[in-house]
Amino acid sequence: MKKMKQSLRRLALAVMLAAALSCCVFAAEADPAAETPAQFYNAMQAHLDQREESFSIVYTGDMSELFQDPSAPGVGELLRAMSAQSTNSTGSGADYAALNVADGGIGIQGTKIYFSLEYLTSKAQEAWIDQEVARLVDELDLDQEDDYTKVKLVYEYIGTNYFYDDSLEKFSAYEGLKTGTMVCQGYALLLYKMLWEAEVPCRIVTGMSQNEAHAWNIVKLGDYWYYLDVTWDARSENQDAMSWSYFLKSEEDFEGHSAFEPYRQ
Repeated sequence: MKKMKQSLRRLALAVMLAAALSCCVFAAEADPAAETPAQFYNAMQAHLDQREESFSIVYTGDMSELFQDPSAPGVGELLRAMSAQSTNSTGSGADYAALNVADGGIGIQGTKIYFSLEYLTSKAQEAWIDQEVARLVDELDLDQEDDYTKVKLVYEYIGTNYFYDDSLEKFSAYEGLKTGTMVCQGYALLLYKMLWEAEVPCRIVTGMSQNEAHAWNIVKLGDYWYYLDVTWDARSENQDAMSWSYFLKSEEDFEGHSAFEPYRQ
């Protein structure tokens, strides 16, 4: 059933992309132009922040700067690169925007790259997430705490109050907050939101863990960044306590995780 849903969704996206390629050919004047990968990723994020499902960006640089194989471009490749190159100095940065894309496709026509995307949440749902995150962080009463304690208390709150979604259907922080269950994507997005609300710099990293695509976080304490994975530390419904096996680790000690290539540069 899940594979059928994914196939139908990809078919719908392919139709949307074909429509975008046919109807947007004459709108070149309205498309943002980018000369460098950094400019391209910034333009891309601006569209993602607005939850635009169909858009295009003119790229006048070398396509091989964006894609390993321009003849077979992938939206995931662009999302990871957009996230990894971002300075991400706020809680609404490229990390969150990239991981909040549910599915999508891209096409290239000359210097224009066309996008057709689906998102995990709407702008209204994101507004609700922000309100709920602010409420939860306020209830944790972190104002007088140092950054280490803020990270520990937020991590513990998420790890003890939300369970892993074994149905593999709940990907967003929104679904996690609403239902109490989510997969790694939701965990990473929620931890990201709550730590930024607590004024602790946090990033999202994607890669492989336990032979599956996975998402986790890094957090800045003082001058250093530390790895943490609340998905694998969160307690299950038949456990009394969460684990702390992946809390504030160095890259060398963060076993069983392999980041995708853009995050290793």
